[in-house]
Amino acid sequence: MTTNTDHYDFDLGPRATERQQSFLDTLLAACDGEVSGRTKFMKLVFMLEHFDPATRRLVSEPRFGVFDDFHIYDYGPFSGDVMDAFDELKSDGVVSESDEYVDGRRGKVIERNGEVNVEPEFETDDFEEIVDQFGDETGSTLADRSLELLGIDPSEKERYRHTDVSEIVA
Repeated sequence: MTTNTDHYDFDLGPRATERQQSFLDTLLAACDGEVSGRTKFMKLVFMLEHFDPATRRLVSEPRFGVFDDFHIYDYGPFSGDVMDAFDELKSDGVVSESDEYVDGRRGKVIERNGEVNVEPEFETDDFEEIVDQFGDETGSTLADRSLELLGIDPSEKERYRHTDVSEIVA
């Protein structure tokens, strides 16, 4: 039996903006096309948006204003918009993930397969500065480092769960 679903309107949720796609693509390019683990990827985006390399401190307002929904979650700062944009890049074939051993345990290695089909919007200098500073750290180390910069002891993480990082930094 064949079912015709052409007459249904499916809401697949919000699509990532071209700016979000360009941001993530620029980050992957600055990482030489590969990031070891989703946690590390997420924390690098967080650092790009909230870490000021000049003062070596966090800022409450996102520096690029692309991902402004970071809140505290299981492994420190997390953004649903980053994951949505990442998942869209993955479904479009721009990035892929493979299961490998990352930092001594099973994890996902994110690889850039090609460029996004949007006009590049970001210069890589700012991205490379953050990658140079944090790119050699593991995802778990970056998670701890981001909490430390926020002034949150890992044992206090539950108390701050779902709190917007802009409120913590302010």
